[in-house]
Amino acid sequence: MLPDDMKHVINYDEKIILILRGNETVVVSNQRLIIRKSSGLGLKKSIVDYPYSNMVNIKLDGGIRRCSVEILMRSGIQNIRISGLSKPDAYQLHRIIRENIGENSHSPQPFPVLIQSQNQASKEENGLCLKCGKRVSPDFSICPFCSSPLKMECPECGKEVDRRYKLCPYCGEDLSYAQEIDLEL
Repeated sequence: MLPDDMKHVINYDEKIILILRGNETVVVSNQRLIIRKSSGLGLKKSIVDYPYSNMVNIKLDGGIRRCSVEILMRSGIQNIRISGLSKPDAYQLHRIIRENIGENSHSPQPFPVLIQSQNQASKEENGLCLKCGKRVSPDFSICPFCSSPLKMECPECGKEVDRRYKLCPYCGEDLSYAQEIDLEL
């Protein structure tokens, strides 16, 4: 049952799919994920919602008894981590969010298209940092001159891959969002 202090944030056309209670209350609807966090002995509560259209990927970390779910957001700056879930709850949450991310991937507002200039293409081929243009070793993860990330961790398999890759060469995960994140920076 939906907590009384969260009823005012639910839209009329929104359907509640799942409610998880723990350190935080997580409400999963057909439109978004709503998280209520309590602090100060339960006296202070904050409610934050995350639409599926802002989510890029989801990662499930399973333990022996408890699991956690980490959601990678489109901005790349903030990730949502929901921990301390039972295995059935974590698997159900993972499945629901994965399905809704897929449904909302064809949103009416398309991403900006990355048009690469000849200058950038030649920098990539010569092992130069795309941000500052200085020569870097291909095995570097971060540019030592400007601190720009050169590699990223695949959210699905956890392996380190080049930021220019559109697919993870290890597991096939879609990494095209990394270029979109680079446009925002």
